This record gives sequence, structure tokens and C-alpha cells, in this order.
Amino acid sequence: MKLKSITTGLIAVALIGATALPSSAATSKVKISGGPLKALTFAGDNIRLTVKGLPKKTGVYVRECLATTKRPTAAQCNGNGVWITPSFPGGVYPTDGTVAKPNVEFVFPVVGAFGTTDCSMSKCVIYVQRDHLGPTDKSLDTSVKISFAAKVATPVATGSASTTPAAAATPAAMVPDVLTSTIGTATLGDAPTAINASVDQTIVVKTLSGVTPIIVALPGGNCVITGTTIAAGWSGYCVVQATSAGNASYTKVSKVYPLSVAK
Repeated sequence: MKLKSITTGLIAVALIGATALPSSAATSKVKISGGPLKALTFAGDNIRLTVKGLPKKTGVYVRECLATTKRPTAAQCNGNGVWITPSFPGGVYPTDGTVAKPNVEFVFPVVGAFGTTDCSMSKCVIYVQRDHLGPTDKSLDTSVKISFAAKVATPVATGSASTTPAAAATPAAMVPDVLTSTIGTATLGDAPTAINASVDQTIVVKTLSGVTPIIVALPGGNCVITGTTIAAGWSGYCVVQATSAGNASYTKVSKVYPLSVAK
């Protein structure tokens, strides 16, 4: 999920959670500021955000999601979003925009349609929730509304001639690629997946685009990845990142999978 550098004007506006939030979100002390939030380009736009109010040593995920009355599922969100953490494994933060620090502005990409969600027909939000180190903790959940400019309709030809030139057809908006990742019978997701360090593990990553993904182990963990083989040296943790470069129909996307390693 590498972020594209699309320059947008910053609108300094404090975001107020005006959407219907899960009950835990109503009391969350996490604050998000930045913009723009309205009239975003449907085909893809960038928002400059800052996340504040996180407890010490605590991280969250920031995602674009379908607005729901409960915490949205992974299928209702646009990829992994951005991981906000005060302490990245190994101390060296990735430079691809997938990870950011609290209280520091970062660029957050959004798109008007993702998966089965169309933000012109359904309400969409920026949703914040605890990261994989506390997947059941909902005390930090909060969200803010976003909206997009109207889609440009493709002209429909008629049987009669017209003196008014038809507008050029607008290409269909590209959507992020979709990754499905497994180790054995376990499907990888936000919560840590337990693996046995006594034997090498094989990770299988399938993409909706058909593009062959790139799979790497992020710095600081205790595993090494060669191709699709994961070798863990000792008990602890490992964070795997799978990336699809996208193609003519799907945009580039990355997903991060935490693994709990034990012997």
C-alpha cells in the first residue's frame, strides 16, 4: 500500500466524529486533525492527517472504511491503511508511507470506491482502531466522515444527432488490489497469527489482479523470508509485509501481517 504523492491543499480543520460510532468510540481520547475531508477526488485523493492522544507505547491503524454502527471488518475497509506506532520494530520506519508516528503529519490516500463499497452511494469514514498488539481493545476506536465530489457520468449515445459535442468519457476509477494470505490453514489478518518456529513455514499470498506479490519480513522481528518460506530462529514476533505492484486495473497495495512465533 505504498502511498502516491498526490499534492493536495491542506485544510487545517479539526475532525469531529459526526458519524454514528461504536459506543467505545464516543469516549475515545484519540484525536485526528487535518484535511481536506470533503469534495475529495473520487478516482483517488490524499488527506494530510495527524493522530494525537495515543497512550504511551500504543499503536493504531488508520483506515478508510464503510461507515457502520460497529467496528468495521477488514472487508469493509480499504486495505491495511497506515499503522501509527511510537516504536517500530528495529527503530527504522519504512519510507513507503505505510507506517507513521503519533503527533506527526502523514499522507493518507483515499479513493471513492473500494471492494464492494461505493462512497457515492454509502457513507465512508476514516476509522481508527487499536493495532495488532491489542486487537480486542476498542477504547481507542473513533472515526470521522469523508465525502467525495460527484462522479462524472459517462455520456450515453442517443439516436438523434446533437449540435453539442459529447463530453469525453471518464475512465473507470481504479481500485486497490486485494490480497488474501495464508499459512497452512490459517488466514492472516490484523490479529497475530501463531506459527511454530521449529519448522519452516510457507506463506501463500494470492492477488485479485493476478500480479505476483513481493513478500518481506519487516525489520526488528525474528524471522527471515526467502521467497515464500518463513524461517524463524526463536520465540517472539515477526511482521510480514506483502505488496502487490498493481496493474492497469488495480492500484498498488501492501498488507502487514503480525506473527506470534513459538517453539
